[in-house]
Amino acid sequence: MKSKAVTIIVGILMSMSMLFVGFFALDRVAKKEETVKVQGNLNNESPEVEQPEKPVQLESLPGAENEAAKWNATVPDFIERYPEFGMNTSRILKDESNSNDDVTTFVYAFNTKVKISLVYTVNNDSEEITEMRLICHDTGPDSAAIFHTMSMFISYVDAEVPVDSAGEFLGEYVYKNQASGEYEYELNGKKYEYVLDREQFIHTLAYRVDGPS
Repeated sequence: MKSKAVTIIVGILMSMSMLFVGFFALDRVAKKEETVKVQGNLNNESPEVEQPEKPVQLESLPGAENEAAKWNATVPDFIERYPEFGMNTSRILKDESNSNDDVTTFVYAFNTKVKISLVYTVNNDSEEITEMRLICHDTGPDSAAIFHTMSMFISYVDAEVPVDSAGEFLGEYVYKNQASGEYEYELNGKKYEYVLDREQFIHTLAYRVDGPS
């Protein structure tokens, strides 16, 4: 009887051991499947891509005070007598219609009888002026004012060129063109583009900036 009881106990213990081993194996398999599932989800997740910041247009002309001082230094005595040909930073306005994610345009309208504007194109990223254009609407009697302002523009771009010398350059080369069109001129190593629109009576003198102004 004793040996039979021992046999039964041993059988029960072996059965319990087998059940324990079975549960342990099932638990390992379940945990492995869960790990594989989690890893699979991680692998399937798309990596987050950093969206580039949208360029922001500028609200004011960089270095406006400096630009105004440079312009007013071209012929200070003349500007003192005729302040309408001078530059005041409060009148430099943003041109929304000609601004975008790449550049912002600013316009200074001179307070003169003839319509004269100085237009700045500024790179939004570098905040540097890339182009300056003097746009003059010729009304006939005020042609001399346009000629003088264009001379001031050249001296403003290049301080090494006095207004008188700029005027001589304009008279000898630029103003000789009578037909509408685009022309390029070089003075003191700097290139200028002159656009004449005789139908609209508009003169445009432009300078593309190679570096910081």
